[in-house]
Amino acid sequence: GRKLDPNLKDPPQKSFKQKIKTPLSDMVFLLWRTMGVPREQCYRYRKESLSPERHNHAWLVGVPDPTNSLPPDTVFVPGMKASQPGEIFVTRSPCYAYEHGRKLSTVTVRPKTMSIEDWDWLNSKLDFGVIIFSNPRPGKKSIPERIANGDLDGDLYLVCWDKEILALLKASPLVDEISYDNGTLSTVPSNPNWFHDAQDILIDAGFSNEMDRLTGKLYKLGEKIADGSESLLKHPDANSYYEAYNQALEFKKHGRPITLPGHLIDKIPANLRHLVVESSDS
Repeated sequence: GRKLDPNLKDPPQKSFKQKIKTPLSDMVFLLWRTMGVPREQCYRYRKESLSPERHNHAWLVGVPDPTNSLPPDTVFVPGMKASQPGEIFVTRSPCYAYEHGRKLSTVTVRPKTMSIEDWDWLNSKLDFGVIIFSNPRPGKKSIPERIANGDLDGDLYLVCWDKEILALLKASPLVDEISYDNGTLSTVPSNPNWFHDAQDILIDAGFSNEMDRLTGKLYKLGEKIADGSESLLKHPDANSYYEAYNQALEFKKHGRPITLPGHLIDKIPANLRHLVVESSDS
């Protein structure tokens, strides 16, 4: 089986009734608002979710289905038992686009294709802390790949089962997408030299500092546009800034260029513009 690192900087919660000290991020609430949750409902959940009585979300480690018996496009959250609803909200960070939020069906009764032994094992031997994704259909993308391009190399997924929030969320359908790697989830970065490349980048402290400043600026620009627009995260300029923000986060790992449409580059401080490439579709 796949081992989880108990020394993760932000380990998954051990109980779905565990008290939390910090609320969800503003980006999550922007996503919820884009999906139909009114601002005042977000503010209320932000405050009330700090208490165990309404602590109805958790960051869980994503893992594949070890039984290979969960129905396609479903999930199972061990440890919730009778508290597991028939549907949950799932996303990952960063979640800067409408389609990054999904409402997924959960398995609450034993599927006909699953053995009694496997069902008992899922319900009695696994603790709360992971979300199990059903395995993809042959030739199709997995669920994580359709949640902000996620994978199962240790990614944490935000899971929310709050009835009030779920009733307000309007998610786009989870449609099948063709996979070009036979449905196999990547568990290592696509660049085989990513570690050495990252070391080279980190050696240049000045460049690393510039990248950190650019990353923060891109996030703030996207947030300002989204929060001030009726379109929220559907606003094309906000989405472009957030996409560039994600590229900046991934730069140290993959070394891919950070791109923006030409009309948005002017908002970047002049001393940081050399880090940005004008996108070809500008």
